[in-house]
Amino acid sequence: MPAMQFQTTVERPVEDVFDLLADLKNYPRWLPSGGLYKSVAQISDDPVRLNTTYVDHGSASMLTGRITEFAPPTLLTFRQFSKQRIAGLEGGLEIEIRYTLDAHGTHTHVTRAIVFQVQGVIWLLQPIIANAIRKENERIMATLTNYLNAPSPATT
Repeated sequence: MPAMQFQTTVERPVEDVFDLLADLKNYPRWLPSGGLYKSVAQISDDPVRLNTTYVDHGSASMLTGRITEFAPPTLLTFRQFSKQRIAGLEGGLEIEIRYTLDAHGTHTHVTRAIVFQVQGVIWLLQPIIANAIRKENERIMATLTNYLNAPSPATT
């Protein structure tokens, strides 16, 4: 399974960063549509917790997600999957997004680790999918960094 890792350090306490990442309903406040991500909907719990489910609407697919690790304020993991039919052939995509947050005084080091697996006919598109996932994760981390390092971001 292909894996990628993205890191940044933000000028916010670890609790603020975790709260922002776990607040799915307010993602539009800091993460605009673009790249692969469009919106999150059908969130089963507010506030979110372990096993909260949601639907991630993307530009090319819709992924059903679940929070599989929830350990405030340092660990948050999402697992998403999508099944698709292309020319009558089955295919799918499964993605795990794992945030690990390390406190350093008033700063937080954020690691976003991605593992994904393509299945069926989608396998033929793996290099294209991997490139799109890399670009989208770079965009998400840059947006997160800019938002949290702004003079007074509202994180709740």
